[in-house]
Amino acid sequence: MEIEREIFVSLITSIITWVALTFGKTIIIPFYERLVYKGVSIQGIWSQNIKYDMGTPNQIEYTETINITQKANKITGIYTVTNIIPGQKTTTAIYTIQGSIINGYVTFKGEISNNNKVGICSFLLRVTSGGAIMIGSNIFIDQNIDGISAYPDQTYTRQS
Repeated sequence: MEIEREIFVSLITSIITWVALTFGKTIIIPFYERLVYKGVSIQGIWSQNIKYDMGTPNQIEYTETINITQKANKITGIYTVTNIIPGQKTTTAIYTIQGSIINGYVTFKGEISNNNKVGICSFLLRVTSGGAIMIGSNIFIDQNIDGISAYPDQTYTRQS
């Protein structure tokens, strides 16, 4: 009888410990991080539209959107890029992103959400103009040339 009681008490103690740790990790710690976080908020939709002249009539237009969700200094979201190449089919790639913001610098990595394509991108941006603009660079697997491309001097403007 004593052994069953000890097993029961151990089981209850384990359950209570698991519930307390889960509650602390999912509720208390994120609440505390949001409470003490004093950095800039970049949550929202950011976009840019770029045209690269590859020689007439080869002009490539990229429309990019970053939809960011922010919890303290951690960011997640969706990065969407649409490639418009004259005379060819318009393509859209959707990436799931994860990253962080530290001292006004944003870094995130994205992976393509579609299992039919391989896509990886990485960004390093600086928040400027009181939080209205992010400027910086990105590097990614370029589906158009089947290689790696990097673009400096990217400018994303906050839409909402």
